[in-house]
Amino acid sequence: MAMATRTDQATTVVGTEAAGPAYLQLRALATPAAGANGHRLRKALDAVQDLPDASSWAASAVDELVFGTHQQQWRRAMSQLALVDHAVRYAGRAGSADVRVARVVDFCAAAASFERFAGYLGEGGERRRGPFKPAEQAAVDRIGGAVLVDGSRPRTAAAASAAADHLRFLGYAAQIDAAFRPLGVTLQIGDDRAALAARLTDLQDAGAAVVEVLAARAAVLENRTSSPVPPQRSE
Repeated sequence: MAMATRTDQATTVVGTEAAGPAYLQLRALATPAAGANGHRLRKALDAVQDLPDASSWAASAVDELVFGTHQQQWRRAMSQLALVDHAVRYAGRAGSADVRVARVVDFCAAAASFERFAGYLGEGGERRRGPFKPAEQAAVDRIGGAVLVDGSRPRTAAAASAAADHLRFLGYAAQIDAAFRPLGVTLQIGDDRAALAARLTDLQDAGAAVVEVLAARAAVLENRTSSPVPPQRSE
C-alpha cells in the first residue's frame, strides 16, 4: 500500500530492521529484568520494525524524539495526526463521486462555498442566469471549472455536497502534510481520494507506533528510578 515517504535517510533501514541509535538503545532497555514494562517496550519496538518500508520515517522519529533533535517539530507534527479521523470521515461522505480540483483552489474557502451552495439547492433554490444570481451560486461560479464532479461543474445539491466533502478532506490532508513536510515526510496529495485516505491512515498507524514506543520507554525508565534499592549484604 502506498504511504507517506521520508525524503532523507536520517535512519538506515535494512530490510525491516531499523538501525537508528535510539532504537538500539531502547532494545537494550527492554530486558526481561524490566518486567511487564520491558515486554511492552519490546512489543512497541517490534511494531515499529514491522511497519511497511515506506514508513521507515517512524524509526527516524523515534531517534529524533529520544535524542531531542527537532523534538518540538516532531511533537507538533504528531499532534496533527488527530485530524486523520476527520479527513477519512469526509472522504467517506464524498462517496463514489469523482472530484477533480485544480492546484490553485483554496480547499477550505472552496469547501465553504460549496457547502452553502448545497444548502441553497437543498432548500429548493434554483440556479439563475444573468447578473442577479444568488450569492451562493455566484460564489461557486467564481470557482468555475477548477472543481469538477464526475467531469462537470456541480449543479445539484448532491454534487455540491460531494465537492464540499472532498475539499474538506483535502484541506485536512494538506494541514497534516504541512506539519510533516519540514521533517522530510511527505504525502502525495492528489484527486485519488481512496489512495490518499489510505496514506493518511498508514501515517496515523505509524505515528501511533512511535507514541507507544515513547510511552513504553517512559514506563521502563520510571520503574527503574522508583524501584527500591536492594539492601547490601553485610560481610
